[in-house]
Amino acid sequence: MVCRKFIPSVLLDPLKQISVLTFLFFLMQPSHAASVCYSEKYFPSVVSLTAEGDEILVQLGGVYARGKSAPVLSWSTIDSWKLKGAGKCQNCPYNYHGGKCGTPIPSWPPGQIDDWQKSSEEPSICALSADAVYFGIDYYEGEGYTGNAGFGRLDRQTGKLEIRRPYRLPGYPVFKVVWDGQNIWGATTKNLECLGHPPAAGLVRYNWVSHEVTTFTEESEGPCGFVIDELLFKEPYLWVGTDLGISRLDTASGKWTHFLPDLNNPAMVEEGSCTEFYKKLLKVIPDDERWFDEGRSYRQIFEDNLKQYRPGLYRELKLD
Repeated sequence: MVCRKFIPSVLLDPLKQISVLTFLFFLMQPSHAASVCYSEKYFPSVVSLTAEGDEILVQLGGVYARGKSAPVLSWSTIDSWKLKGAGKCQNCPYNYHGGKCGTPIPSWPPGQIDDWQKSSEEPSICALSADAVYFGIDYYEGEGYTGNAGFGRLDRQTGKLEIRRPYRLPGYPVFKVVWDGQNIWGATTKNLECLGHPPAAGLVRYNWVSHEVTTFTEESEGPCGFVIDELLFKEPYLWVGTDLGISRLDTASGKWTHFLPDLNNPAMVEEGSCTEFYKKLLKVIPDDERWFDEGRSYRQIFEDNLKQYRPGLYRELKLD
């Protein structure tokens, strides 16, 4: 009983013990939920991209999310685009890049990257072919965790697992892949100690046979957006949902087509060029709202993204 007086009274009250434990549990949670590093609330982003029969369904979010709902559009070869309805905007405005591969993938080394960082590598949302499961390597960067970029293939017959880390592959996590019969298409991301996903390397193509890596960040042709939020392959088209609408690649001809939100009609998209869309967007993105403690407005962020990730278009727009 002598030692009792040295114990804080709060720890002797069962109800207060619960409060203390709850508080300690809160402190132990990852810090990335407490801050924001990228928001798409001023960008016409794509929240989801799915196929239903012959239709492609797209839900627009970001600037078009009003309350808890956002427009859902459908595309078909018969009707082109039409308004399908509205749905709950689950990921607005941060568009969480998450998900698992539906097929169990055996774990692989390393468990420890170096003396102070552990591996947080895990399979991305994967793609199935007749004989294999293809996936990217996703990982969280922060709080002592990191990983190395790469792709993987699991043979569905033998169970053999092969991990590749091409030296030309940009060093970012890949959170989702699709397979077109010859290439892995990967959506890169930045999974940091914060909400939202800043631009990474955008869309990446990797040929499993030739080992060729292709990126589109410095090309004038490619997806209009900087952040890849969704991927869908429905032969012969690769559909890419970004923070700036939808881009579609005809994998047979190599031709890109862009379906960009009509800034005067949030319930519809229209075919157009990235350059012309950027010009329109630059007129409406606010230049006076500060981005948290970075001291940049949304317009400045947009221009910085152009300069870093699409320098050809940046020069074309003559923003210097």
